[in-house]
Amino acid sequence: MSFLAYIKSQRVNTIQIGAVLLTLALFLALFQDYLHSYVQGYSFYWSESLLFNTFWVLFIPIAILSRRFKSHSNKYRIATDSIAASALHLLAYPLLVFILSSLFFYQPYTFTKVLSYALSKYVFITLIGYGLIQLALSYMEKPKQASVENSLQNILINKGTEKIVLATTDIYYIQAESPYIKFVTAHGNYLKQQTLKSILTGLDSNQFIRVHKSTIINGDMVQSFTSRLNGDYDVELKNGSTVRMSRSFSAQFKAQFG
Repeated sequence: MSFLAYIKSQRVNTIQIGAVLLTLALFLALFQDYLHSYVQGYSFYWSESLLFNTFWVLFIPIAILSRRFKSHSNKYRIATDSIAASALHLLAYPLLVFILSSLFFYQPYTFTKVLSYALSKYVFITLIGYGLIQLALSYMEKPKQASVENSLQNILINKGTEKIVLATTDIYYIQAESPYIKFVTAHGNYLKQQTLKSILTGLDSNQFIRVHKSTIINGDMVQSFTSRLNGDYDVELKNGSTVRMSRSFSAQFKAQFG
């Protein structure tokens, strides 16, 4: 399994990965500044190095904004979104340096001076960085879009001679009652002769989560969850029901809800 496929399968948060990588980049930049000052034989000031390396920290909030306002994932939109994020970064950086140096330094660095420095050093870094971020966001969104498009929107329930169309959005949870499964909904409970495993393959995997060998919950219906201090959890749903989540089924739930 490739690294990107692993990320998708584990639902790893791309912003968290980015934060780790940028923290590493910040430490490397500080070390590079120290090494350069040592080789060139001039004094090294941590405060000044940290101030100018806030450039790397800005990737985090701007990447979050990019994720929040991400456009459709075609090549043109990825390019324009990357350019817009880069422009924002290159303007925010000298402003941040000016504000911090005004507050904590005897002599502040001017906006125009830092902007000129940023344009000469960081234009291509920001374009490449945000281009990769936009591509990663688009890559991570594709499985979710495919899951929604291919998933069941309605389930047909046979109740005697009556056929009931049950919208999946109305389901609180699904419970095994062999040889049936029970759908607990806002409008009542319904039985269908099927297995949890087979119904789960047709449901939106970003919405429906198996939390126990006998229970699937609708993630949109979760109100709260409480640890039992043994690895298991009690999950309270919006209709007041409480279902038990087994530790062996908790990975997907924790990835979605933290």
